Amino acid sequence: MSKRFTETGKWEDPWYRKLSPQGKLLFDYICDKCNLAGFWEIDTEVAAFFVGYPKESLDEALKEICRCYETDGTYLWIVRFIQFQGNFPFKENKTAKKIIELLQKKQASFKNVAMYLSGDGFSGTGVGLEWDSSGTRVPPGIGIGQGIGNSNLKSKVDEKNYSPEFEEFWKIFKGMDRAEAKPLTYGNWNATLKGRDGGTGHPPVAAETIIQAAKNYRDYCLAEGTTRNYIMQSASFIGPKKRGWEGYLKPKKVSKKGKNEIGLVIPVENGVYSHLGRQK
Repeated sequence: MSKRFTETGKWEDPWYRKLSPQGKLLFDYICDKCNLAGFWEIDTEVAAFFVGYPKESLDEALKEICRCYETDGTYLWIVRFIQFQGNFPFKENKTAKKIIELLQKKQASFKNVAMYLSGDGFSGTGVGLEWDSSGTRVPPGIGIGQGIGNSNLKSKVDEKNYSPEFEEFWKIFKGMDRAEAKPLTYGNWNATLKGRDGGTGHPPVAAETIIQAAKNYRDYCLAEGTTRNYIMQSASFIGPKKRGWEGYLKPKKVSKKGKNEIGLVIPVENGVYSHLGRQK
């Protein structure tokens, strides 16, 4: 059984202190289960089993802790984890060599990996990344101490950076009132477009294919009269493991209990299909 350090000062950090119980547990679970470089393959279903909360609540908890990680849709990276464990600055040992190898493999997908490989790391203390007022994610410090970061590695996440194809996909789920966690959804979207490696992987997928699958799913939900709490969230629909889009590449036949026919025009109220039994 491996052992790891913990950051005892996190209990004084306003960000960590204000997390829900699910948020705290999920953050601690990821810090225990990630690899030496801080990368964790996203699987809230398994996390729910160990943590003891429903998967849905952990999906929400991921949004809570989003300021401490980057994601490519398949993996989540606790950016300051390497420093938590006292493994940076790098030393000449096997642990450092392994961490550098892991970082190099992910460099193309995670912008701030370059901070470590360049030898700069992150200044300040705390457990996450700050968001500034312009919607820019900057390294370092939250709560306890503020670092100066590196302005050359700022990562824009405001609305204008989402692709037109993704916005079309997002609008479909917004109509079903299930467009949630936009940055995480966008990460899953890009990962799906590129394709994934491993046992749960798949080849690259065209944006038009995902959009059509989303439309097929929307039409099916409308025809079935599916209530909001049984409709997949946007991030879950496109990955990383149980990918909903794969089941809706073609229009799905409505069950005998379906309330409407495919293609039925549904009234829209405040941008949401009023027919879906939206929960207040």
